[in-house]
Amino acid sequence: MTVRDLMPRFLALGEGHAGCGPDHPDTPAPKLLSRVEAFLAEHPALLGDPSYVEFLRTYAAASISVPDEDDERWVAWLPGLIEDDWELIPFTLEGYEVDPDGFFMVAQLFHQVSKVNLELGYYVAAGGPSGLYRSVDRADGSKTRGWYCESFVAWLRRFVELGEAVFEE
Repeated sequence: MTVRDLMPRFLALGEGHAGCGPDHPDTPAPKLLSRVEAFLAEHPALLGDPSYVEFLRTYAAASISVPDEDDERWVAWLPGLIEDDWELIPFTLEGYEVDPDGFFMVAQLFHQVSKVNLELGYYVAAGGPSGLYRSVDRADGSKTRGWYCESFVAWLRRFVELGEAVFEE
């Protein structure tokens, strides 16, 4: 399965919104091509995961929220390169840069009920480990970070299969 195969299922988990990158099948945004290329040149380690490159080129960013009565039960943001859409988070927003350990977050999920925050990302420093890593912040203040899966598309497939249960893994 590809990112293009899985994104409709991701967006259907709740109130979903996806951007349009330069390779979007229905509404391509060629003006973003130079931003995608510059971003990948700035973070060449991301080229090691073709499925993440596919996400950037096709959608450039996405988000979903799952409502629960009057509030959101959980939300997921896949930050990206679109800065003029209030439903999407751009990498230029504070907190979405490479951290001091070389970790670059490409997905953030927050569960309102359990107060669990998940961040998924890559180590982008030269010589960093490959694969997608997950950082878990729990309500009790504990935090763990470790290898999670081999690629963005593997995570996306797992996420659409598990849905909310991903917070309990």
